[in-house]
Amino acid sequence: MGIRGSLLEGLGLSRLLVLCLRIWDYGAGLLVPSA
Repeated sequence: MGIRGSLLEGLGLSRLLVLCLRIWDYGAGLLVPSA
């Protein structure tokens, strides 16, 4: 499973990071109405 497993894990991490960034961006949009 080696390479494929680490690839899936990396994909999951990047997807989680994108999700966190979207939530952060959404939160910032709520805090700053002018954005």
